[in-house]
Amino acid sequence: MKIDPKALMMEINKLNTGTASGVDAKRAERQEKAAPTSTNAAARSAAEAKVDVSSEARTVQSILQNLAKTPDIDNAKVTRVKAAIEDGRYQVASERVADKMIAREQELKDKNE
Repeated sequence: MKIDPKALMMEINKLNTGTASGVDAKRAERQEKAAPTSTNAAARSAAEAKVDVSSEARTVQSILQNLAKTPDIDNAKVTRVKAAIEDGRYQVASERVADKMIAREQELKDKNE
C-alpha cells in the first residue's frame, strides 16, 4: 500500500485545524505545492554550490604535503656527527652553548613575567 505524502499532510492539517472545510483543504494543498518548489530550489542550490580555494591555501596545502614527505631526522647528518665524535674531530663550542642556554632562560623568564 502506497501512502501519498500530500494527501497525508492534508489530512494532518485538517486534524490540526479541527475542521475539514474546503477552504482549509485548499490552503493545505497550496502549502504542499509550495513545499516541493522550495525543496527543489534548495536541491538546485546545493548542486550548483562551488568551493573556490585561494592560491594561498593551495600553496599552504602543497607545503604541508611536502613537509609530510620530509623525514624528521637527517640521518646523513647524524651519521657524520657520530663519526666525528668517535674520531675525536667533533668539537663543542662551549661558549656558544652557554650563551644559547642563557638566552633561552631569559626568553622563558620574560614569557612568564
